[in-house]
Amino acid sequence: MREIKAIVGIVLISAFALVASAMAQQNNVISIGDFQAVPGKSITTPILINNSVNISGIKINLSYNPAVVNVTNASLGDFDASPHRFDLSNASNGYVRIYVVKYLGLSGNKTVVNVELTAVSSAHDTSDLSISIIALKNDTGLEVTDRSTKNGTFTILTATPFDTGHGTYPSIFGIHKGTIKPNQTITVYKMYTYPCPGTGGHSEYVRIYNESGTIAEGNWTGYGYGCDWHTISFDTPFILKANETYNYSIRTGSYPQIIHKHRANVTGGGIITCEEFIDANGKIYYDWIPAIKFFW
Repeated sequence: MREIKAIVGIVLISAFALVASAMAQQNNVISIGDFQAVPGKSITTPILINNSVNISGIKINLSYNPAVVNVTNASLGDFDASPHRFDLSNASNGYVRIYVVKYLGLSGNKTVVNVELTAVSSAHDTSDLSISIIALKNDTGLEVTDRSTKNGTFTILTATPFDTGHGTYPSIFGIHKGTIKPNQTITVYKMYTYPCPGTGGHSEYVRIYNESGTIAEGNWTGYGYGCDWHTISFDTPFILKANETYNYSIRTGSYPQIIHKHRANVTGGGIITCEEFIDANGKIYYDWIPAIKFFW
């Protein structure tokens, strides 16, 4: 009897595992992610089809709240044959229709189309990004019924900078380490360093990180003619969430302005601290905060 119960238990566990695996590997899932941007800015993102099986033609609608976001452009992904159609005529009314094809059916994880999303609202609003499938066909022209969608969201973020304001002398270059804690969610694309008057004060390197690892890194591009050598631009904009603490490591050059405190309040809302500053001569301080500004 014990042996029978054990066998039944194994069979049930195997059956549950097969069901769970099938649920986890749904075929032909068309999806769009969750995105954020500050007012007036645009981002380009793919609409994907995951676990596709011999798919040749896709026709979808993407709908959203036009008071929050608009689709302002579209470009081909993996389904790049002709004829294709991007009908953006109703973009300002809250939906677009997209039709793409590939004569030899595609399988696996593929890009259906790339869409440009532009933030319209100036408030902290969110819109659903909803996909509906009009048609999904394989390369024999048959309609594929094994399909589903995964919708996303688009959120307007504040563009308020995280700004320490001006600092003072004494100053020297070195390596700053500390923490920043904004009191509102902000999107960051650049970091400005306040220079001491008459100097070339700047930052040469910055890393923002937390317990999960590096969030962003940026490097100075030099004193080149016509460039803003006070500013480091990040390759990819990143988000600092409200009331979360982040670590920074900043290597400065020349004579940046310094806030001679261990902890300081920040314009736009938040706190910055100095955990350690090692100057060019190897001397260690615990109350030297670099005067900086994070902004879009």
